[in-house]
Amino acid sequence: RTDISAELKNISEWFRCTQSDSFMDYNLSLATELSYQTYQHAHPACSLKCAYDQIDKNIVFYGRTLRSVVDILIILLDNVVKHSGLSSNHYAKISARKEDNLLILSVENPISPGCIDTSHIMEITTQLGTWENRDIIRREGGSGLYKVKKILSVDLNCTNQIALFCKEDSFLVEIRVELGGVAH
Repeated sequence: RTDISAELKNISEWFRCTQSDSFMDYNLSLATELSYQTYQHAHPACSLKCAYDQIDKNIVFYGRTLRSVVDILIILLDNVVKHSGLSSNHYAKISARKEDNLLILSVENPISPGCIDTSHIMEITTQLGTWENRDIIRREGGSGLYKVKKILSVDLNCTNQIALFCKEDSFLVEIRVELGGVAH
């Protein structure tokens, strides 16, 4: 009986979810590289290149946030490829900086002129700003930005704001997060 109990305990450990707190604190360079490599592995035929511009190396994230931050970045990289209107040579410029008590993370990418409906972007921005209808996550099937909002607001439980900016030839997602909840 002792052997069986020990084996059952051992097997049950295999299925136990690990706590995200088990990760050490990290800087954004690690999360961006993990996100990029994961995306490239999942989409080997994709021609996505990333530049890491103005990433403040002094921003140190709590280890418990690693999975969430990587998920957010993967969603944003996926948007670069799927919604740019470009058939190849996708490019994303990722930057992060501290401003007062805020982390400002942005992903900017070139787009094909006219590929983005600016009225739809304004609608998404408004909905993300009010964040009253969380059920929209299940219905939204395009940008993943509502999922990003859910990760920030619910999973990481931090005050945040997502803004979208569209120019004729580029698109920018800017995420503002209170540092205390995710980094120090």
